[in-house]
Amino acid sequence: MFENILAEKFKRIFDIAKVTYRKISASEEQSCLFIEVDEAKTRLKHGRFVGQVKGKIKVFAELEKLPLGYFMQRLSKASPDDLSDLYFYNFEENAGTIDNVIERTLRFIYLFNFQYDPDVGEITSITTTVTVG
Repeated sequence: MFENILAEKFKRIFDIAKVTYRKISASEEQSCLFIEVDEAKTRLKHGRFVGQVKGKIKVFAELEKLPLGYFMQRLSKASPDDLSDLYFYNFEENAGTIDNVIERTLRFIYLFNFQYDPDVGEITSITTTVTVG
């Protein structure tokens, strides 16, 4: 339920078009942000879905495309609305380099609180068309 919202936030924050929860393949796809969820504590309370998600993002890219400091630079330019429910730590961990392809990671905590059933709402107007034939 929170997955799409979090993925969209990461797309905007880090300016990476492809974000996925898929497992990293042996090919280590480049220019894709992988989200690994380590722990998700969620609950329903008074029609609200609240929770805390801990995890890691991982990106494989050519060194020139993802220099050290890229994550911090993107966070400094991000909208406060996108950052308000996120906490980042362990910046710029470099798990390894294969040839010219580097692997950068960043840990996060995401706190969310939204309506449990987003489709429930109030109808404010209805438009109908009647055909007499």
